[in-house]
Amino acid sequence: MKKQKKKNTRKAFTLMEVLIVVIILSVLAIIAIPNYQKTLIKSRYDTLKTYAKTIVLAADRYQMQSGHYTTKFSELDITYPIDSTTDHDGYSVTELKNGITCTINDNEGGDREMRNVICQRQVTPTVVMAYAHPFSSSPNVRECWVFSSDEEDSPNKICKEEASRITPNLQENGANIYFYN
Repeated sequence: MKKQKKKNTRKAFTLMEVLIVVIILSVLAIIAIPNYQKTLIKSRYDTLKTYAKTIVLAADRYQMQSGHYTTKFSELDITYPIDSTTDHDGYSVTELKNGITCTINDNEGGDREMRNVICQRQVTPTVVMAYAHPFSSSPNVRECWVFSSDEEDSPNKICKEEASRITPNLQENGANIYFYN
């Protein structure tokens, strides 16, 4: 009688193989997660810029037709899903359904003349970013605001990268403000 050879049939991975796979996946996660988070924050900031620019263009069209700017969101020829609007003297605050809050400012004179649109949103659980875009009749200075205590976090880095010329970092009401053209 011939001896039958046993086939070596493994039905499981060895501990070493599993450890190698876990180490490789951990290294990939360490690299990928911060890049993903920064990309997510950047896309949220880009959304703020798009909203502000669209509102400024609508305000400029309104000014061309009427001869003056409006701060009333309802008078502009754009439609966004709105939660609420509060009108004040010289500005209005509109909260949109997607978590973005936009303020239309037409304050001439004073300490800080503001003729712009500022849109802001929560970009991480602890950080709020804002983008300010001027009306066409105002000086072409855009602003990136970051409400964060850590100047080296992703939102601050995004503002620094965005700015073509950084004025000395201004701090106002707990925000880092970056100016650029």
